[in-house]
Amino acid sequence: MANLQETEKLDEEIFSFVRKTEDEALKAARDFTEALREWEPVELPVVHRFLDGIFDFTDKVMKTQREFARKMVHESRVMADRLDKGPPEARTQATHRAVTTPHAKRTAA
Repeated sequence: MANLQETEKLDEEIFSFVRKTEDEALKAARDFTEALREWEPVELPVVHRFLDGIFDFTDKVMKTQREFARKMVHESRVMADRLDKGPPEARTQATHRAVTTPHAKRTAA
């Protein structure tokens, strides 16, 4: 049962990161839209460029999130392989470190 709770905690951390990223993207879109109001009257080519920019930005965000998810899966697989090959006490210690060490400390090491 502890593994399920640990997995749910990691899931929530990832979802929190994604939500923050999305919130920042929405804020940038709002700021840009506010800037467009000063350009009245807005001509059609400007609107098209604006829409292209929004979708290009969204594409970049999605590509970045996709790559992040792939890296997470890869790193999880590497860790699982290492745990499978080590002695039982090493597996327990590695799992404990992975679950209790904050993300920033893990990536800095």
